[in-house]
Amino acid sequence: RTHVNYIFETSSDYEGVLFFFENMFITDFLEEHVIIHSKRETKEELPPFIFRVTPFITHNIEEIVSVINSKREYRSCIVKFSLHQILLQILDRNKNNVYVAYLKYLVNNQKINLSYYMEKNFTQALNIETLAKQTGRSLSTFKKEFKEEFKTTPMKWLINRRLKYANYLITKTTRSVSDIAFHCGFENVSHFSKTYKAKFGLSPINERNTSNI
Repeated sequence: RTHVNYIFETSSDYEGVLFFFENMFITDFLEEHVIIHSKRETKEELPPFIFRVTPFITHNIEEIVSVINSKREYRSCIVKFSLHQILLQILDRNKNNVYVAYLKYLVNNQKINLSYYMEKNFTQALNIETLAKQTGRSLSTFKKEFKEEFKTTPMKWLINRRLKYANYLITKTTRSVSDIAFHCGFENVSHFSKTYKAKFGLSPINERNTSNI
């Protein structure tokens, strides 16, 4: 979303579809599907990347538009899968790595908002190194900027945020304690129970019993 290129020409039979997605979407695509990234990197402004539309791409675009306008249960997953298929076909038809270099240029050195990223990913089992990388920061810069914004360390913030969310689920839902523990990002139920009790004064089970759920 940081860099967007447009080429518009007046035409009575022209129809365009614009897709906007977060930088992290491109980063995930590159990490998941591009085993060896192009060595070509540049910080200079690149011209718009132009490619030919195939029937396959057209079909996927139509599918995305149809799904977005529907109420299908797995709508977001289907849209992501279709977008990946489009990007993969473009990748397959551009063997010279210019396409990969262009994608990397779009997200290169772009810092993601820490508050937004952490709120979106606090339940994921990610280490500090991965958090730093996915927010476009070195490890030292990530720790420094995190402390400035949240007034605490990343791990302390993660534990407190997960416990806060777990407390909500325990007192407002009927989900099992083990399910809540794993859903909130804890890898061990026993550790979760001890950490929860240390913060709230009650074990998760006792908390559930007092909440009348």
